[in-house]
Amino acid sequence: MAENKPLKGKILLWNETTGDVETTDGKYFLMTKAENGKYVEILLKSDVQSAVQGLLQEIRKEEREREICAYNVADYDEGGARFQSGFASGLRHAQYLIKRWFPDVFEDENEKE
Repeated sequence: MAENKPLKGKILLWNETTGDVETTDGKYFLMTKAENGKYVEILLKSDVQSAVQGLLQEIRKEEREREICAYNVADYDEGGARFQSGFASGLRHAQYLIKRWFPDVFEDENEKE
């Protein structure tokens, strides 16, 4: 499995007139021989997918750490344990919202909610 990467520097420019696609640093991704016209910023689905999957992995990791912390302090710090549990619950809700707002990113139906 490839490493997930953030979206930084992933915007491509699409020339509506010529069909040219180039990176924001001016390197051509796809080029035609016609003259340049108006550009539209685009992102590849694979780049968005990678960024969203990476974000969800970081959220799951943080959620597990908060759950472990809540378990470890439960015996002597009830308020701290509730705080950590609530934090983990908020992270689970964030995962739900991300999946809800980026449904096309998930190929596996089991990952969609």
